[in-house]
Amino acid sequence: MALFVQSLVKQEKTLVGSYLGPKNYYSEMLQFSADHNIHPKVEVLGVSEINTAVDRVRRNQARYRVVLQMDDVRL
Repeated sequence: MALFVQSLVKQEKTLVGSYLGPKNYYSEMLQFSADHNIHPKVEVLGVSEINTAVDRVRRNQARYRVVLQMDDVRL
């Protein structure tokens, strides 16, 4: 993959990533979460509420993470 950093700067784009550790730690981490009833804190909004979601993020009112869900699919 080729990445030209100048094009990101010129278009005011950002590229972000995170390192969660080696893959062999994932199953241990997920098992720990399951054993201790640990769940992520998210706000689930329908895709039709995308403007509300963006507004909440911009006003710093979203807590932890906003997840958009297809309106016709329920978890």
